[in-house]
Amino acid sequence: MIMLRIAIGWHLLYEGYSKISSTLDGKKPFSAEMYLRQSTGPLRFYFRGLVDDFHGIGQLEASKVENVWDSYLREQVQTHRLSVDSVKELETTLASLKESLEKYLTEKASDIESYKTQITAWESKEQRPLPGWGEMPPAGTLKAPLPAFEWEAHKKEQKKLDAKRAELTGPVQKWSDELVEAVTSQIGAQLRTPKDDDMAKSLSKASEPTQKAAPIRWKPELQTINNVTMWGLAVCGGLLVIGLFTRSAAFGGACLLALFYLSMPPWPGLDPAPIAEGNYLIVNKNLVELIALLMLASSPAGVWGGVDSLVRGIFTRPVLGIGKDEIARLPEAS
Repeated sequence: MIMLRIAIGWHLLYEGYSKISSTLDGKKPFSAEMYLRQSTGPLRFYFRGLVDDFHGIGQLEASKVENVWDSYLREQVQTHRLSVDSVKELETTLASLKESLEKYLTEKASDIESYKTQITAWESKEQRPLPGWGEMPPAGTLKAPLPAFEWEAHKKEQKKLDAKRAELTGPVQKWSDELVEAVTSQIGAQLRTPKDDDMAKSLSKASEPTQKAAPIRWKPELQTINNVTMWGLAVCGGLLVIGLFTRSAAFGGACLLALFYLSMPPWPGLDPAPIAEGNYLIVNKNLVELIALLMLASSPAGVWGGVDSLVRGIFTRPVLGIGKDEIARLPEAS
């Protein structure tokens, strides 16, 4: 039991660490977006709903994009206390980006309309869930499952739509990155303004974390999901390794794995997961670890070779009195 606790804890801890470190180096930060987009099974609508602007329509509407850019610029100006001159330069850059955006969306108007039509056709084939608990679905909301060959064609259409979304929103993402780079440049220029060279050198290290502007968050809800996933795995795994709050950590890890399992369940009749280490039917490694964690949550595994034994001996029994009755009955039982 001790080895099982440590092994699963180490796996969760390193998974969380690798995902957190990927966000720090900035090369390929972890994102749950792909897993949510590719979710299958009866809960796929819930998981897809966690992806804000699933089809990227919001990035193809000038008013919405400009509102995101305006809000981002105001936030960065206030956060980094940029000077009036810096703000003027950024406003000029922003105006140029808006002009390019509107020109681009005008040129791609026909392609965007065609893309929206394809989305409508694709969504019409989806089997929609009930709108709420105890509510009757509107007429035509629920549809019969597609035959296997039609379902495969339906999934291929989704891949085409994803490729089209990336193609159409690519320039918008590029201009958004240019805005972030412009803000970063102004932050760096403002930090280099002190006349005293020694002071400038001292400020360079002290201000290093603030020299780079924050990225534009197109999907704030998705960022919350990413943080919960990364830190949830790391915290639950670390607690399991040292055997601290083992029951709570095991139950928390089981909940995370349950979400991972239900996002792409290897059930008969469903598409196989796009990223899989093997071939599964009903049972995969997430379900196996989930069952093991539930077993650990129902046992005193943390007391056996874990920090929980110290917590019980130093705090739980002496201070709270939990477990004293069991100790008092031991001589009588012998």
